[in-house]
Amino acid sequence: MKKLVVLVAVSLISIASFAQTPKGTTFGIFGGYTSSSTKVSDWSAKNAAAYQAGIALRVPMGGGFVFQPGLAYQVKSTDIKKDDGSAVINSIKTSVGYVEADTQLQWGPDLMVFRPFVLVDPFLGYAVNTKAKAKGAADDASLGSTETAVKDAVRKIEYGLGVGGGIEFGRLQLSVKYFWNFGNLYKGDKISEASSKIGDTVKGQDSFSGVSLTAGLFF
Repeated sequence: MKKLVVLVAVSLISIASFAQTPKGTTFGIFGGYTSSSTKVSDWSAKNAAAYQAGIALRVPMGGGFVFQPGLAYQVKSTDIKKDDGSAVINSIKTSVGYVEADTQLQWGPDLMVFRPFVLVDPFLGYAVNTKAKAKGAADDASLGSTETAVKDAVRKIEYGLGVGGGIEFGRLQLSVKYFWNFGNLYKGDKISEASSKIGDTVKGQDSFSGVSLTAGLFF
């Protein structure tokens, strides 16, 4: 919890520090759709739909560059399956809600009527809400133990990078980006220690990657 407080405080201070800077700085709200998945050996992964919502500052920097720091609640999900018939647990759906701070940098020419742009977007987040759902041939007690193990083993800190592009019409901004969370989704051997039914392969599961579609309105 302390890490979350520090992360939110630093993010708000960073955003507020631009409030009196370049002329044309505007405040905005945004939301959108996220489709993400993970990768783990010997399991198949399916993209899962989720959402995002937050606030941002749009800071013109000249030369076509715009700095757009933001703070969001970002949900990322994945659905992994093992269909070889030998697994007691053959499906695990994990959903993680992050408080996420990003420092998006855009570049694009102002064409008066609209502005197309490309973007790069480093981000840092803290997990505040984790859900897990397991399916398989095991009884309800075993499934419940597995779900608890998955939730407890998810890493709290996430970080990564997004790249993409978009278009701006007046106060409306539309963008799409592909993002990568670096590192593994789970912490070390904690899943195997808590629930051997999942198998050793899941502990090496890569973290989230996927696509997000965002619409923002600036004032």
